[in-house]
Order: sequence, then structure tokens, then C-alpha cells
Amino acid sequence: MATKLVYCGLKANLPAVREQAFYLTTDSRELYFGDKLYTEPVRFVPKRETAPAQGVLYILPSGLGEVYDGSAWKTVIKPTVTKIEAGVTDEQIATAKAVKDYVDNLVTGGIGALGALAKKDEVTETELGDALKKKINDAAAQASTLVGEDASKSARAIAAEEVAKIVDGADSSFDTLKEIADWISGHKTDAASMNSAIKALEAIVKGIGGEGEPATVVAYVTAAIDALKIGDYAKAADLTAAVARVSTLETKMETVNGGEDVDGSIAKALKDAKAYADGLAANYDAKGAADGALAAAKTYADGKDTAMNTRVTAVESALEVGTF
Repeated sequence: MATKLVYCGLKANLPAVREQAFYLTTDSRELYFGDKLYTEPVRFVPKRETAPAQGVLYILPSGLGEVYDGSAWKTVIKPTVTKIEAGVTDEQIATAKAVKDYVDNLVTGGIGALGALAKKDEVTETELGDALKKKINDAAAQASTLVGEDASKSARAIAAEEVAKIVDGADSSFDTLKEIADWISGHKTDAASMNSAIKALEAIVKGIGGEGEPATVVAYVTAAIDALKIGDYAKAADLTAAVARVSTLETKMETVNGGEDVDGSIAKALKDAKAYADGLAANYDAKGAADGALAAAKTYADGKDTAMNTRVTAVESALEVGTF
């Protein structure tokens, strides 16, 4: 009797003792193979599995929920904590109560005397401590001056010093803005010559780099060569090689079309095949050999057919869905 491969029914009717077959529960949508459940989506485990299943959510005692993707663990549910302290990591999410307790601690005493003031809408200067007053006053005083090496200097004074440094470092003929202007006026010819050279260069490369044009001369020339499709023309060396191959092919064709006495010709191959076939025919009992071959083939085929029918019947029975 063939054993069913698949059974289907309500979970309440699932047999306590099961065969090595698949059992599908129609109401709870669970899959069993024998007595093993294969559709367990969540598993509560004491520690991380060494041979985890893919697609299963593993819940650790800390509340951490992980899924194994075949190569690494992926965190789905981060562990929770009820108190924020030094041991809490970025991988953890504190509960709302823990966050509230932490903030309340900062407001009521975590930052000293300011805790009580934090609850007020307005705070007067008299309510501030002396240390905090001093810090605020010092910050206000520093707002009008710069600190560091330029302490006690105004922004105007620092700017004047920096301009002086620039002028002092320049050539003696450029120590005033007027002298710089005079130098430019005295070299108008140089500027005009430079402008003419630039215009000449612009005329040479006119169009290059414009809308839809290559940005450089090299790119422009390369694009022009590509447009001419020079690379598509055959090279002399390629033509010479092609001629050599044609000549070789012509020689081989002469051999193939040769007579019965030419090795490698079609005619000689046909002649040799006929001679071989004639030699076999002389030793062949056509009628007796054919009858024996037919009987042997029939016996072999009948045996295979019987064996195949047996296997097909077993498979058909196994593929029928049983019920429980």
C-alpha cells in the first residue's frame, strides 16, 4: 500500500503519530513534516541559535528580536531598558518612563540650582547665582571685542592692521591704491595686445565648447574623425590577410571537388563508404537478424512497460492528498 506524501485537515484532527509526510492544517495554516513544525514564525530562545533557520524571528530574554538572513543576524526588535544609565547603548531603545525619569532628574536636580528655575516662565537677575551672573556679564563684554591675540582690540583696529600688512608686503611701487591705478593706466598697450591675442585665439577655436560642441580642441578633432568613420575602413594588413585566407580556401575546395583517387575529396569518401557497406552486406542475414532483433526489442519493452506501470501507480497514489 502506497504512503501518501501530503495530508490536509483541521488542526484539531492532526494525528498524534504521523508518517514521514507533509501535514497541512487548513484552519491554522501550519505545515508539519511528520511531527516537526516548519512554520513557526517566532521562537523564544534563551540565547542566540548556532544553527538558526531563515525567516524566523528569535526573541532573547533581553527583548532583542533578531532574524537570520543566511549570512548575518539582523535586528528587528531592539532590547528595552527601564533606566537610562552609563551602560545603555545606541542599539537600545529606552521605554517612555525611563526617558521621563531621566529628564525629570535633570530638571529637578541634575543641573543644580537651575532645576527649580527651569519650571518658571520668567527668571529675574536676582534669582540667578553669582557665578552664572559673572559668566553672562563676561560674555556680554566680549561681544564688543575679539579674543585671543586680538583681545581688547576693536574690529576696526584689526582691519586697519591687516590692510597695512598687505601694503607692507607689496612692491614699493604699489604701496598705495593710486600707484596701482597709475600702473594700470601706463600699461594700456599691454592690455590691448593681450586682448587682441585672445580674440585671435577665439576666432581659431570658434564653435569649440559651444552649445552641443566638444569642450576642448582634442575632443573636437576626435569627434570629427569619429564622424568620418575612418576607423570603419579596412586596413591594408587586414586586406592582405583576407586574400591569403581566400587563397587557402580555394586550394581546399579543389581537394574537396577532386576525383575518386584524391584523398579528402567527396568522391573518394563515397567510394570508400560504398565498399565498406558492400562488405557488411555479404555477412548479413537480413531476415533472420531482423526477426531476432524485433523479438528481443519487444521482450525488453514489455518488461520496461510493466515496471513503469508499477512505479506510476505508486506515484499517483502518493500524490493523492489524504485527509485527517
